[in-house]
Amino acid sequence: MRYLLGRRGFELSLREKPVPQPGPGEALVRVLGCGVCGTDLHFLRVCEDWTPLGHEISGEVAAVGQGVRTVSPGDRVAVEDVGACGCCAACQNGRPQLCTAMTTLGGQSGMGEYLLVPEAMLVRCDGLDAMTATLVEPLTVSVHAVQTAQVPPCGTLAVWGLGPLGLMCIRAARHFGAGTIVAVGSRRGTERSRHRARLARELGADAVVYSQDADLAAQMAAAAPRVDAAVVTSPPGTVPLAVETVSYGGRVVPIGIDLGGAGRVTLDIDQLILQKKSILPMLSEPALQFPLSVELLRRGVIPADRLLTHQVPLNDAEALRRVFEDSAVIKAVVVP
Repeated sequence: MRYLLGRRGFELSLREKPVPQPGPGEALVRVLGCGVCGTDLHFLRVCEDWTPLGHEISGEVAAVGQGVRTVSPGDRVAVEDVGACGCCAACQNGRPQLCTAMTTLGGQSGMGEYLLVPEAMLVRCDGLDAMTATLVEPLTVSVHAVQTAQVPPCGTLAVWGLGPLGLMCIRAARHFGAGTIVAVGSRRGTERSRHRARLARELGADAVVYSQDADLAAQMAAAAPRVDAAVVTSPPGTVPLAVETVSYGGRVVPIGIDLGGAGRVTLDIDQLILQKKSILPMLSEPALQFPLSVELLRRGVIPADRLLTHQVPLNDAEALRRVFEDSAVIKAVVVP
């Protein structure tokens, strides 16, 4: 079986190894598609060692080990990248988000031909085609972020960042009852920003503003007299601006990270305390809301066809490099 590793400098290496066989409680999954995440791009910018790539995985069960009951060969599945163990004190106390013994992909690349995973990390996605199912994992991140923001009924949400996560946050927030949604891009005028701004409006944004504009505060005030919450999918450096632009009592949910050392920011704690603002960083590990995300995709609430813009063969590393130069790219999928 073939699989992809990457390291700093956007170096990619296609390796081979024998197809593993499932043991008790395990399933062998034939990968049908794997979305390219911003985390993968971070790895390709900063990791010195060869690193597994890909965790937004759609597949088909190829074989199962002894005792597996919930899936069978031929089932279409989405693969959790990190799962709750279900056995630790946090899981058994109803707080799986604090699981202390999470299950993982064990160093396997989702950008490959096969994966061997515990049965509990598979979620049936009947009714979804293979490419749409690659959106299940990133959609769970967006859904979790919007839920964490706790936008009041008919309230206003600012979504920072117009990548796939931000765009899905916009659509999810609209579906869950947000009254006004302001999308915040980085800089206006490029073909990429124009393309993503159009899509943001199609998905439910009432206004699009840009963080690098000198009059950002005025644009935000014109778009919405009050901003109840912000989800920040953009880099950590934008968090202080997001804090400034939410209103009294507002909540800020940062989910964008930077693995290259730019994760430190300066915040005005007086402002947070005196204006009763909250910062609620969120990491979607272990996986939550997978079945809900499957249902949102199945019902067409999230329009997969508008987000899935590029497919790249596993064995064409140069095509994977080129796809990120395309101003129209939203979500690329590596296809074994």
